[in-house]
Amino acid sequence: MHVRFAQRIEQGLERLGRRLDRARQALERGKLERQIGRLPERHARAAGRYLIELEPDPVRPPGVRLKWAARPEWDDWARHSEGCYVPRTNIRDWSVEQLWRT
Repeated sequence: MHVRFAQRIEQGLERLGRRLDRARQALERGKLERQIGRLPERHARAAGRYLIELEPDPVRPPGVRLKWAARPEWDDWARHSEGCYVPRTNIRDWSVEQLWRT
């Protein structure tokens, strides 16, 4: 599950990065920050995996550069924090399939 949310954040960051690369004029930094903030907000399960920042870059037309990186230690945490279902019952004469269906 964490992987799916991480992929969505990365796709959003890549789209925003391409948009900044294509920009021909200065973009409002506040709007960009809000757009960046929405990505982890929508996919909170994977938000901690990324370090995201806008760096000033006077050479580029938009005036900023998107810089992001994935934190590999987060992947270890996500792998160990995934949940699982453990059915527990006092009914001994049901099969495993009956327990799951119930």
